[in-house]
Amino acid sequence: MSRYNYTDVAFGAAKGEEYWRQERAICAVMLGHPACAADSSPESARHLSIEQIHAASQAKSFDYRVLNLLLYGLTGRPVDEQLMEFLAVDEHLVDIGDDLVDYEASTYRLEARHAALLAQLPDQTRQHFRRRHAEASEAPGSGSWIFPQPILDEAAYRRQFAEAD
Repeated sequence: MSRYNYTDVAFGAAKGEEYWRQERAICAVMLGHPACAADSSPESARHLSIEQIHAASQAKSFDYRVLNLLLYGLTGRPVDEQLMEFLAVDEHLVDIGDDLVDYEASTYRLEARHAALLAQLPDQTRQHFRRRHAEASEAPGSGSWIFPQPILDEAAYRRQFAEAD
């Protein structure tokens, strides 16, 4: 028996509905955040967990799974659980990669502007920047994305550091 009912396309569609519910819930919380709406409280954003965001991100590729289920059904082949597990992770990576590609043009323009501004700095400042950048690039974890916790209440965040000084 399958760990998941991959042979049931309705199961895949239900997973899609679950993804859409998760995405709408996340958007509703974000729209309720003070940075997005004047009539909301900072408390609303605290109801959003990183686990919710991860679950929605992982569920996003439900359409690929439905297509794979249809192919299995149409060809009459048994579902390969190991392949489906692999494809679920692969599809998640593809979705993340697609998002990053969408940012590529913006990033390229920003990098070009960065290089032009760096070229205008005095030699000593440029050399210091390049040396510090090289040091930071060699630090542990510099080859991976590290997402900091979001600052949901900027005023409180700033007070925390003002009080420490």
